[in-house]
Amino acid sequence: MFTPKILYSQEKTTRSGLRVSTIVLVAAGLLTLLALSACGTAGRPMVMVPTHAPLSPAPITAPLTTAWKQAERYAASHPNAEVFLGRGNSMLPLYPDRTILVVERQAMAEWKPGMSVAFEGSRGAIVVHVLVEPLPKGWITAGLGNLRVDNSLVNEGNYLGTVIRAYVDKPNEKAPGAELARLDSGILERTRNIARLAW
Repeated sequence: MFTPKILYSQEKTTRSGLRVSTIVLVAAGLLTLLALSACGTAGRPMVMVPTHAPLSPAPITAPLTTAWKQAERYAASHPNAEVFLGRGNSMLPLYPDRTILVVERQAMAEWKPGMSVAFEGSRGAIVVHVLVEPLPKGWITAGLGNLRVDNSLVNEGNYLGTVIRAYVDKPNEKAPGAELARLDSGILERTRNIARLAW
């Protein structure tokens, strides 16, 4: 049976989850904080986190079983394609938790800002985030729902593929939980030796 890889979120502070205490910051302090949050690793130019990903495919709404079959069918007919199960909120509002993603390897020359890519992050986690800006040693990326860009750059060495298709479950589908639990269990069994997987 086909089993996709699973991606877990490492990011805890997102645009949708700011703590109430942040509101008490004065305007000047808040602007300074946001400017610093937009910076990546020291020495990089200041880059703002994007609020949308125009070159990333919008998710198709389909019943869970139909979505799995469509993703599996595409990956089976394209040798450079893989299927991932996204977990977490760092790509909201585009990709919610449990989005099924099909990624396919592309040449770096084809990469453009606004594309969503899967890559191995600095902690060994697999992440799907948006390409923001190219640098000599790789691309800056960020989650749409995060406050700052990622620490690691994406390049040929850690790149896994570009998101070309995405699927979300129909909200009114009856009892999807049991099947999701079964799929999650099988995925985790295959990936338990990986230190950390991320969305």
